[in-house]
Amino acid sequence: CSAPGGKTAQLLDNGIDVISIEKSKFRSKEFLTNMKRLNFNPKLINVGAELYKPDFDYDVILIDAPCSSTGTIRKNADIFIKPAPENLNDFTSLQDKILENASKILNKNGLIMYVTCSLQKIEGERRIEKFLQENKNFSIIPFLNGEYPKIDCCITKEGFIRILPNHFNFNYKNVKMMFVPLMGAFVQGVKKIYSQKESFFVILGGPVPGICLGIIGSIFAIQMQIDWLLEISGIFMILNMINLLPLDPLDGGQLFRLLVKYDHDLFLMIFSLVSSLVLIAAGFFADSWPLMLFGFLMSFRVRSIQKKYLIRKEFTKNGINYRVPYEDLSNKDYSLIRNIVLDHNPSLKKYNEISGNSNDLLMAENVNSVLETPLLMDSSVLFRIGVVLTWLLSLFTPVILFILYGESLKWYFN
Repeated sequence: CSAPGGKTAQLLDNGIDVISIEKSKFRSKEFLTNMKRLNFNPKLINVGAELYKPDFDYDVILIDAPCSSTGTIRKNADIFIKPAPENLNDFTSLQDKILENASKILNKNGLIMYVTCSLQKIEGERRIEKFLQENKNFSIIPFLNGEYPKIDCCITKEGFIRILPNHFNFNYKNVKMMFVPLMGAFVQGVKKIYSQKESFFVILGGPVPGICLGIIGSIFAIQMQIDWLLEISGIFMILNMINLLPLDPLDGGQLFRLLVKYDHDLFLMIFSLVSSLVLIAAGFFADSWPLMLFGFLMSFRVRSIQKKYLIRKEFTKNGINYRVPYEDLSNKDYSLIRNIVLDHNPSLKKYNEISGNSNDLLMAENVNSVLETPLLMDSSVLFRIGVVLTWLLSLFTPVILFILYGESLKWYFN
């Protein structure tokens, strides 16, 4: 995959003599256009890398192998919908052929660098392992921690480099965080290990500022007798106070879970069930069908948590550690988890049998969904007391404010 030419351009810019191989004539046009724009004139050969037979051998061969491109899914969302092979055999077979051909056109003591933009280990580490088994005269030159400090976090225990978006984005994967008064914090992304302290800040980062804004606005509106500002400020306070109620999935419920039994699946299931029943009851007595409907919809979440609880219970019974990031799963644990997930999901099991694909992205997604990201309990007792006090102040300060300024509100009600 020489096109569109990013790697070639960087190599040329560092004074390296490069010959690029690109099978696609269409992509070759894009490659040459980019090279011309950058004032480079590399040699480009249109042939499949698995068939390339030069007149001389190379010191270094960089294989940017054709693959499923799952690592670019954030940039190329059409990967979700475009036709895909029934399995990855087409890619892995081609990757093996390219590696094998590269070994035949390499100088003695030469170097092969194998690169893909796939998240699937079957297209990365597994291909290298297979190649080494069949070519005993080759060995891995592992990357070592400390050699390249900026990418230490990307070096695996085998010495490979596996770069993920979370490695260079404040330890989050594709993280985007937006704090919105009224609605809490929107956080997109996952971490290898969650910090309890950071989680507290994220949860309180939406409703607490919203209540503070509401209080400031209300005091100003009362002093200046501005009715519309008082109404908006009141809405700010009321909605954020509701959001802080200890009910799942409100921010108050998330805070309560984090304080009490964050990693206890049975507790989470009971807590979600109680939250669902409270919402249904509140909707019934308040004659609010949207609130009742929301409570009933919560029951589906309870069912999902129950299913996950049963699966994880079986993990524990079989001594499987499920409190790990997906990329840290060993092949053995992945296989065991996969089999248990299939046993608890008949429709997925049927699909898997029909497709005959044990490395399907859908299967990987289901395995990942039952894993639990480890929680670093890094908040002290004093810090948690501070969190509880902040929560209580945020809930009751507006009430106290209403009592104190009750007499001053006559102008509004009149």
